Amino acid sequence: HNEFENSNDTAELIQERVKAAEEIYQRYKGKKRPASITGNGGYRIYYQNDNRWRSVRYGSSTIGEAGCGACALAMAVSGLTGKAVEPPEIAEYLNSKGISTADEAEGTNGATAIAKKYGLTIQVVNKNDKSRIDGALNQGKVCMFSVSSNGVYSGQGHYILCYKKDNKGYYIVESGNYYDSNKPYSWIQTMGSSNNGGMVNILGK
Repeated sequence: HNEFENSNDTAELIQERVKAAEEIYQRYKGKKRPASITGNGGYRIYYQNDNRWRSVRYGSSTIGEAGCGACALAMAVSGLTGKAVEPPEIAEYLNSKGISTADEAEGTNGATAIAKKYGLTIQVVNKNDKSRIDGALNQGKVCMFSVSSNGVYSGQGHYILCYKKDNKGYYIVESGNYYDSNKPYSWIQTMGSSNNGGMVNILGK
């Protein structure tokens, strides 16, 4: 009976689990979960894995697994309108339209649909168009786009929201806690060196 609670996993599988746990620890080590509207330029931060909505259906998946686009749009709408619009509300609406922001084209479709629903403006520009992006941010607009590989985040694809620019750099809110929301990032860190040709959705009042 002394072995009753032991794992039945192989040594190789246990090592894989330990490695995965260590990667997660290194990702979040030293980071604090910010309050909803503390700092961040007044922009709320909605996390995909929040227990309140992580299991909510989003497209063919859930907000927890694939809801970075819905969270980014919820943060954009909340910040621009001053109304607390949470990810499930965004997910429900996009589900009704058959949009899941699964790729950049769908991301633009989703941003366009949400902008129309909440009375916001939207402009879609190339990620290389730094002057138009900077100009929009200087006017108080926000930029939502997908990153795949840069100096901060590296993965399969992730939507982030750039909410401000100053002479120190660009400021980000996003749903995976990869970025410090009150720290400026460089143009390359923000847009990503491997993202040439992608599109940025600029949302405004």
